[in-house]
Amino acid sequence: MAPLPPCPPGHRRDPTSGGCHAVDCAATAGTSWRRRFALDSASTEVKRLVVAPNGTIVLAASLSGDILLRTRPPGKPSDLVESGGSSSVLLAKLDPAGHALWGRSFGGRGGQYASDAAVDPGGSILVTGELGGTMSYGGPKLKEVGESDIHFAKLDAIGQHQWSKSFGNPRPNYRPRVATLSTGRVVLTGFFYGALDVGGGPIASNDGNSFVALYEPDGRLVWSLGVGGSGPSIDALAVTPDDHIVIFGSFARPLQLPPTPELRPVGLRDLYLAKLDAHGRAKWSKRFGKVPTASQHPQGLAVDREGNIIISGRFEGAVGFGGIPLKAPPNQGRLFVAKLGPDGSHRFSKMVGSDAQYGNAGLWMAADGRNRVHLGGSGAITVDFGGPKLVASPGWTPDPRDFVPIAKRRSYVALLGADGSHVSSMLYGNPGDVIHAVAADDCHHTLVAGVNDWVGPNNLFVGRLP
Repeated sequence: MAPLPPCPPGHRRDPTSGGCHAVDCAATAGTSWRRRFALDSASTEVKRLVVAPNGTIVLAASLSGDILLRTRPPGKPSDLVESGGSSSVLLAKLDPAGHALWGRSFGGRGGQYASDAAVDPGGSILVTGELGGTMSYGGPKLKEVGESDIHFAKLDAIGQHQWSKSFGNPRPNYRPRVATLSTGRVVLTGFFYGALDVGGGPIASNDGNSFVALYEPDGRLVWSLGVGGSGPSIDALAVTPDDHIVIFGSFARPLQLPPTPELRPVGLRDLYLAKLDAHGRAKWSKRFGKVPTASQHPQGLAVDREGNIIISGRFEGAVGFGGIPLKAPPNQGRLFVAKLGPDGSHRFSKMVGSDAQYGNAGLWMAADGRNRVHLGGSGAITVDFGGPKLVASPGWTPDPRDFVPIAKRRSYVALLGADGSHVSSMLYGNPGDVIHAVAADDCHHTLVAGVNDWVGPNNLFVGRLP
């Protein structure tokens, strides 16, 4: 199946016909909404927010307890989604106005956790996470083999089981990520100790390793490989418009992604970014880090319509992405956002003016149809995206023990142009909000999701900005 070209900005793809149709963006211009879903017994941790080809919104989270999603029309028994164990995987679908269409939890004995989700061109949902005990997605029962296994499933557009798998060994396996190609093929990554078989035979690990695997739409393995034998992580995964695979992580020992040259870390732990072809071979790989005593921390990854790659994370000391190096004050961390071209060349890089030690829950992001960058995060002190400084708690002095009162924490959102220039930025929501996921819809609105553990116990919220 040949890759489908992206729809023009302001258009959506029909999952049945494959064609693109215009969206009435004028009807939503300047409008915003915020939905809150909670019960007193519920605890949620949002992991991913995805806009499906038909404009609906898919949310993946870990759920402990019960949550009321208030579907339309309200009051149906199916509104109450119950956790199947100590923790379960929550999947919910919302309409473009944020009203819940359905919600389902998947769990069983022990604790099951969501890590990532994606939607393929036909609207099917891919979900992955960590498995403890047993669980089911509506198909075969998945059983934990060791300390922590990886679960991986494909559901249809209404959450019904298509296929599911789990991978494990006696050692811990965690941090899986999932993405889909335009052909419907599925990419899965994860971190493991020992030897792990994801369908093509055991992949070796020296002191921890990460894997990349490609599957057919029906779940059959195409290929799998280990990234390196000594501890490299894959913290984020994305796919380009021409179906190349992009991985973003960190490493502390030499790393080689054939056929590119070996990468050698300078710091305690440096960043790496690599672009792989359809066979898993690296087109290029790059290392980022400048200070021998510093560690760098990867987080967000997105790809725009032109194949440019945007990354975010936290750095210490100094880090360079091909432009002017970014430098943090002594003994402080800073957040960064950077864009690289399809060939890995520098486009822009920016330091976000906030001490990343004080209550910062990171910097999440997405790219829209105009190649702009949507950002969201949470923190307790000043944040600067290049416009007016956003002050979370005026007059508050951070505790020297690094304790951040929940009430001092605020969320923020920002929009950068394709060249990294500041378009807009603002504080968002209520005190105690923590944004954990960002997306952009077909009309270029910013979508955010997260939790608030101050106004009630871990209320889940989803919102759209004008």
